[in-house]
Amino acid sequence: MKNTLFKLALSVKDKSNKKYIAHFYRHRGLLKKKCAEICAFQFLESGSHIQLLQTLSRYGPLLPRDFDDKASQQILKKWKLSFPDDPKFFSMVSKQREIWAQYKEKTLLEFFESKDGLAWLEKRKKIGRVATFELDQSFKRTKSKALREEIKIRRIMRIYPHLSLSDLKKLKVKNAQFVIERFPFRLKYQSLSLKRISLQLSNS
Repeated sequence: MKNTLFKLALSVKDKSNKKYIAHFYRHRGLLKKKCAEICAFQFLESGSHIQLLQTLSRYGPLLPRDFDDKASQQILKKWKLSFPDDPKFFSMVSKQREIWAQYKEKTLLEFFESKDGLAWLEKRKKIGRVATFELDQSFKRTKSKALREEIKIRRIMRIYPHLSLSDLKKLKVKNAQFVIERFPFRLKYQSLSLKRISLQLSNS
């Protein structure tokens, strides 16, 4: 169920559109249901999923090995198969959750007819990719060049976690301060590196 609400919203807005008449009669029962009764975020199954969503919206893109817990690792592996590897996508999902929560006591029809519902419908029409969940919509993507550059720097920081801010500046990394702040997971790799060094020293 990824396009059910979208097609239903289209049929409600334009009842003369013959393309969605059958869909309307098949799913019109949803219109009287409260939004809280409708699963619009099928992939957010638990608290672990929601926590990962918030982390990716702040610090993405990330790799499964950046996390210590198996739950986050497995969820992220699955998400990478379906979702854009862009923190702005996950920020959009978070905002959609907030909007949906505001309508939990409203019916689906009331949501469709609201300012938020109409805005979602227009953005959904412009999505330009395969929808991944019911309330998916278009979003302003991170510039691909900037995203590739950040991924490249993070790859280096995982290998050389003790690189300092001054080191990054000497390497002419743009927005070095911002890059470091957006990758707090480097502390994990610093700790692992120190453990390896300590082990080498103890065995020498």
